[in-house]
Amino acid sequence: MTSTDTLIRAELVSFARDPGDGNLPQPGSLKHYGDGLLWLKEGHIQAIGHYADLIDQLP
Repeated sequence: MTSTDTLIRAELVSFARDPGDGNLPQPGSLKHYGDGLLWLKEGHIQAIGHYADLIDQLP
């Protein structure tokens, strides 16, 4: 069986933890990647982050 990697390069927003209940997310809970990369392996998240930080780790 071969592994399937999917790479998505886009502006990404992710929550590192529960954003809370208010109108604004709690400090430190929101992660924004203007030039982001989402790396999926077999349909599961392998990595998410800045494209420049992850490019050398790609298959």
